[in-house]
This record gives sequence, C-alpha cells and structure tokens, in this order.
Amino acid sequence: MLFIGCSQVKTDSTSTESNGAKKQVITIATSSVTHQVAQVARDVFNETNDEYEMELKLFDDAVAPNTALAEGSIDATFHQHKPYMNEFNESHGTNLQTYGPEIFASVWGLYSNAILDISEIEGGMTIAIPNDPTNRSDALLFLADLGIIKPVEGIELLSVLDIEENPYNLEFIEMERLGLANAIDDCDMSVSLAQVVKESRRDATDSLAQTVHAKSGIFLVVNEVEPWADLVIEALTSDEVRDYLENGTGGTLAPLF
Repeated sequence: MLFIGCSQVKTDSTSTESNGAKKQVITIATSSVTHQVAQVARDVFNETNDEYEMELKLFDDAVAPNTALAEGSIDATFHQHKPYMNEFNESHGTNLQTYGPEIFASVWGLYSNAILDISEIEGGMTIAIPNDPTNRSDALLFLADLGIIKPVEGIELLSVLDIEENPYNLEFIEMERLGLANAIDDCDMSVSLAQVVKESRRDATDSLAQTVHAKSGIFLVVNEVEPWADLVIEALTSDEVRDYLENGTGGTLAPLF
C-alpha cells in the first residue's frame, strides 16, 4: 500500500471549474488506513458545497503528513490519533490540533504464519510491533491482555524495556506500523492494524486475536482552524461514511461518531 502523493509537492490553492467559477482547494493528507474512508468523505464534501473542493494526498509514513501540515503545504491531516499528534508536537515543537470528534477506531490483530493458536507460542520467537511510542505501547498492552507478557504497571507509554515478565523470551522487532503486514512473513508473529493487513491482500480476520485499538480514534488534525473545517467534519460524520465503516471495511474499522 503506497501513497500517491508526497509532502514536497504543493497543491495550488484554487482550481477552476468548467463554468469559470473558482473553488478553494482543501488538501488533506491520508494514510493507507484512512484513505478509503477519506475518499467517501471527499465525494460527499465536493457534492454538497460550492465554495471548496477537497483533494487527498496519500503518504506512506506517519511523520511526513504532520511535517507538511506544519510547513503549510497541506491544509489538514486525517491519519492519526491524538496521542500520536501530541507526541509529534512535543518532539517537533509544533502546535497541531485535533478538530471535531473521533471518526473511527482501527482494529488491531496478532497475526502469524508460524502458529495457529496462542497456545503454540514457543520460546525465542520473534514478534514485530510498531516503533512509534503510542502504537508500541498499545501493542504491548494488547499482548499483556493476552497473557503473553507482563509489563511494569503505572507507565503511560510502555517500551520493551518496561516488560517485567517475558515468559516466552520473545524477541521484539520494532518497525514502522505500515510495514507490519509484511512482517507476518518475516517474523513469527506481528501486531498489526487489520486494515493494513487487508490492504496487503491478506485475510485480516485470519488472526490469533483481535482488539479495538485502545487509543486509535482517528481525528481531523489542523494547524489552524479555518472556515472549511466544519464542512469537512460534516462530510467525515456523514451517513455515507458511517455506512462504509460499518459495511465496507470487512470489520477492520469501527465508527466512533
């Protein structure tokens, strides 16, 4: 799943329709997980107002969209949850902000081609997990809920250094979350977004276990609130988007509005 845009390409602020009227173009960054949801919202948005036109840019990593937003080459992002945005702001000195409600949550799964059941886990197996702080922490909490590891209590963002008990002596391989589907072939197990697995042409339901990601509610994120923001939220919370989330994602995404 590769993105079709890049943060270095700046989109013109207006486009001309065939009748000569100009619409202000709103450029929103997406990820492989959010792009199809955003496409549904884009169609609703572009059909229901005469002042703005939404364009989407697909990115293949989580950092570049926020960098582009902070630099002003795009108008908003639709690819992240609030903890990730807060961590980005803290580490990059930016002031990105969420706008509107959480739109949907991602389903996460524990996947494997090496075993068919958690009871088959053997000592020394490798397991891929996300490398960014918030997703890594939630992946470890997921494994703790399954009884595979026991982390130290009271830590807000867990790392592998905070694993108190690792009875299977698992080797943790950290990587960018969009690469976790391919890790199913390279590691004994992988904690991955179900949507990422689906987009890699695998069966997202073929997992050892699944959970709704504890902190994965996706927001619209902006640098500054603009007049078009409410219209974007109306499109993102439309009946069309809800129907797609409930019936068009194969159980990999769950609406939160």
